[in-house]
Amino acid sequence: MDLLGYCCQEFLKAKRCSMCISFVRIKVQQAKSGELLAAVQSLMKRFRRANGCLGYRLSRDVEDEYALYLIGEWESHQSLESHLGSPDFEVLHGAIRVLATEFRFHSLCADKLR
Repeated sequence: MDLLGYCCQEFLKAKRCSMCISFVRIKVQQAKSGELLAAVQSLMKRFRRANGCLGYRLSRDVEDEYALYLIGEWESHQSLESHLGSPDFEVLHGAIRVLATEFRFHSLCADKLR
């Protein structure tokens, strides 16, 4: 588990809640970074309106300008699963397949840590 995963795990343990955190690390093709960034930003508005979404953020790696992080906070494992099966997430996944060189998806749910 990487540092981000460890920090999320410790956060969830401390809060003792049913919350889930999803995070995606995307390595963007250099020539396609603007295109992927625009796609992600438009999708994030819809992600934030999804049932059970507590927050959704996009961050850029300060050491690698072509690495992006998407972090979602969800009320429950069920709300995260609904998001992952949504047409909006499929659009994101398609954009990543076309515009990125690699990506990693992780999720942690508090009820799975106990």
